[in-house]
Amino acid sequence: MQLFCFADDCTGLLRDLRGTQRLLNLVDQFCQASVMELNKNKTVVLPFRPWGSDTDSIRESLQELGLSVVGNDDSTKRLGIYYGPKLTDTVRLDHLLADMQTR
Repeated sequence: MQLFCFADDCTGLLRDLRGTQRLLNLVDQFCQASVMELNKNKTVVLPFRPWGSDTDSIRESLQELGLSVVGNDDSTKRLGIYYGPKLTDTVRLDHLLADMQTR
């Protein structure tokens, strides 16, 4: 488990998404000590591999926690770059180039 923080933004990296509850507990402990609060409405779970029948129960349990879970055909933006379980590098680059052209 790795946790990266910058200002009020945190990113947790897990080898196994079954450890998400443990990560949330650690973040909650930190928030209590620093008088902060985790905004679950802005918390996104992004798998690095597509969801499958072997991981559907994990996905459902994460959704029950009130977290936004990126589906296989969905994506989320992190530091200006789109990520998704099935998002190809080409599509990711196309999004990035389009954003750069509109600036």
